[in-house]
Amino acid sequence: MKSSKPQMVKQNNLAYLTQLVKNNAPLSKRELADLSKLSVVTINKLIPELLEKKMIYPYSNEVVTGGRHAVSYRFNEQKNTFLVIKIVENRNELSFFFYLCDLVGKIIKEEELPIADLSWEDFVEVIGEWKRDYPEINSIVLGIPGVEMNGIVKVVDHPMLQGKSVQEELTEKFDCQVTLENDVNAAVLGYAMREPKEKIISGIYYPVEFPPGGGVSIYQKILKGRNNFVGEVSVLPLEVDWSKENILKVDLTKHLLDMMEVFISLYDPHEVVVYGTDERINEEVIHEVGKKIVTKFPLIELPTIHLSRYFKEDYLAGLIQIGLEETNRLLLNEFK
Repeated sequence: MKSSKPQMVKQNNLAYLTQLVKNNAPLSKRELADLSKLSVVTINKLIPELLEKKMIYPYSNEVVTGGRHAVSYRFNEQKNTFLVIKIVENRNELSFFFYLCDLVGKIIKEEELPIADLSWEDFVEVIGEWKRDYPEINSIVLGIPGVEMNGIVKVVDHPMLQGKSVQEELTEKFDCQVTLENDVNAAVLGYAMREPKEKIISGIYYPVEFPPGGGVSIYQKILKGRNNFVGEVSVLPLEVDWSKENILKVDLTKHLLDMMEVFISLYDPHEVVVYGTDERINEEVIHEVGKKIVTKFPLIELPTIHLSRYFKEDYLAGLIQIGLEETNRLLLNEFK
């Protein structure tokens, strides 16, 4: 049944006031009225409902002119939390990192879990422990070095997840929103969130013992494609042998130059971020590619190429951003 127009107005006002407190707290009723352009009478009617829903809480009761008390309010950052699970390559092995985050993206707790010999059942049990300890978790974001297609994890660097309906199984088991994202996609998003919103960012990651992966952020949104396959650069027809025996022998100067041509031709980005360790790629490679790409595209304004050693940090930042967007959507749904 659809909401009546007055009810929709009330829902929109509640959601709007929540966002105002979230972004500008602490705020008194008078300050909320001034910012929202709603009357103080309307604010007085809506505040009790926000308190009942635990969206906000009283922050202070300061005495103001005439001996009156003015209560100000803050956003309840821990009304709900979300769990970020990040799979990373660490010294040529894969590990799970768990991060409990509040509704503004602050990390409340974190733990590392080595992945050696970890079964799917063990993994689910660990998530269950987090859910039991923090029942307010209403969203899980899982970063994977692979691709999810039609709900099934494919092209992944660890057999535990291969062929699993991860999203469906975790959603059913824990009754919360579950989102999967490719590791490089998340890293490029994390990088893009520090840049102006109107920028297009392409990225490529050269891990130590795995084939490279790419990602594209357009206006701070991940470009995923029909099958979530955007960025699977190792399957491009560039005649490169990414086998484990040959991966360290690949000429990354030539490969990066080829990838720059692909990125520029398809996405025309403002920046290209290149992730890798010192043993894989250095500033000399970036400089050489930068010189050569000018001769390939002499008539256009070229993207800057940025070499970054902060893949893990950007990866986490991107996953947290995805979690924030999802939990914000769930939060606003409470007013419907």
